[in-house]
Amino acid sequence: MSPTRTDYRHRRAGAAPVVTAPGAQPEGVGSVAVVTMRSAGDADDYWRRPPADAGRATPPAADVPEPTYTGPPPTHPPPRGWRTPQVMRPAPPRVLPGQDLPGLDYAERGARTVTLGIGMIAGAIMLILSCLLCSRVLF
Repeated sequence: MSPTRTDYRHRRAGAAPVVTAPGAQPEGVGSVAVVTMRSAGDADDYWRRPPADAGRATPPAADVPEPTYTGPPPTHPPPRGWRTPQVMRPAPPRVLPGQDLPGLDYAERGARTVTLGIGMIAGAIMLILSCLLCSRVLF
C-alpha cells in the first residue's frame, strides 16, 4: 500500500482534487492543506491496532555496569579551639517615660469633637443637595 497525497487547497466547487505521487508535492502547497490518504484497503486500516509482532523494538543490550553506592563523603573534624558562633545578649529594655493620662483624655475629646463636627457638616450638605434634587424632579 502506497500513500497518495491529495491537495484540497486549490479545489473549486465540483472539481476533482489534485492527486500527486508519494514524495512529490504540488508547487505552492504547504503541509497545512495536504491530506495523506491510502490508495487501497479499508478506510479503517489507519485506526486498527498494529499486529503484535510489528514495531516492537528491543533496546540494545548495553554493557553498562550497575551503579554502586559509595557512601557519604568523608567528614573532617573542626580545627582545635573552634566553637559555634555565639550571639551576645542584648541589654535589657529601658524604662519608658510615664504617660500623661489626663492629657491623653483631653486630646481624645478634642479629636472626637472635630470628627463629629465634620460629620454634621457633611450630613447637612448631603441633606441640602438631596432636597434640591427632589425639588427639581417635583417642580
